Amino acid sequence: MIAVSSTQPHTTGSGRDTYPSGQEPVGELVQRASQQLTELVRGEMRLAQAEMKEKGKRYEAGAADGACWAQATRAEISC
Repeated sequence: MIAVSSTQPHTTGSGRDTYPSGQEPVGELVQRASQQLTELVRGEMRLAQAEMKEKGKRYEAGAADGACWAQATRAEISC
């Protein structure tokens, strides 16, 4: 006789189904991977946006320093 293991989910108290180790259906694995990838891409986009804002602030400050230097040179004053 061949023993067949059950891959039926067990419902936990949180309402989520759990499967024996390594027995999760492929569809659920793909769905979870898709959600995680979406979260990762969104997080990377937020990080890139924050980095660009920081670079913009530095370039603004550099441009302001340059403008001050140009005016000071023309007027022979210091910033």
